[in-house]
Amino acid sequence: MTQSNHASLLVELLTEELPPKALARLGTAFADGIVERLAARDLIDGAPVFEKYATPRRLAVLIRNVRDVAPEKQVREKVLPVSVALDKEGNPTPPLAKKLAALGFPDFPLAELERAQDGKAEAFFLRYAAPGATLADGLQAALDETLGKLPIPKVMTYQRPDGTSVQFVRPVQRLVAMHGRDVVPVSALGAIRAIRPSVIDSCRKASSRFRTPTNTPTRCAAKGMSSPISTIAANRFARSFWRSPATTAS
Repeated sequence: MTQSNHASLLVELLTEELPPKALARLGTAFADGIVERLAARDLIDGAPVFEKYATPRRLAVLIRNVRDVAPEKQVREKVLPVSVALDKEGNPTPPLAKKLAALGFPDFPLAELERAQDGKAEAFFLRYAAPGATLADGLQAALDETLGKLPIPKVMTYQRPDGTSVQFVRPVQRLVAMHGRDVVPVSALGAIRAIRPSVIDSCRKASSRFRTPTNTPTRCAAKGMSSPISTIAANRFARSFWRSPATTAS
């Protein structure tokens, strides 16, 4: 069984100034959308506990107890009707071999397939443990789906420095995605990730010299790392960062 690590997840989208009248709706939809989609992929342990933030130049959410990989799931999948899977002599047919190969089990023994009634006919079923989604894949999908459904009053089109055209409520500058101390490799709307691993490492070493966790955002901001959300949110994130047994500096 795959072991997963739990930590707080910070997702922050930094933009040009957002429409004031739409800010609250955008912040709520951004946070709720990401949380709901991560929970649907079983990447949040237990009932979701999160904080949402919306300021004129950023949308953000801080989610507690996020897994880096979802648990395995037991899957029961219909393969083929028995009449199609076996010939008149009871031998496996080419369609059965093709179907099993398409499911990723090309050499699966016929004797280990489940044979059960499926409506008025019998069918073969395959039972297997499917690996859980990784946080990187789950968060990327959650971002794409959430950003595509935000209640944007008026969409604008702008060009990124590389010449690509992007449509969003306002131009996006950077993206922060942190799971505990680790950067989650995701992208959104062509945004450049605001935090690089080398910056995190240097901030980690610098912050270890201080006894109070509230110094962490200040030290990191001095090194070019975007200060998360707001002073209050940054301090909360820093405290959880310092208190977690898995991330406390020795």
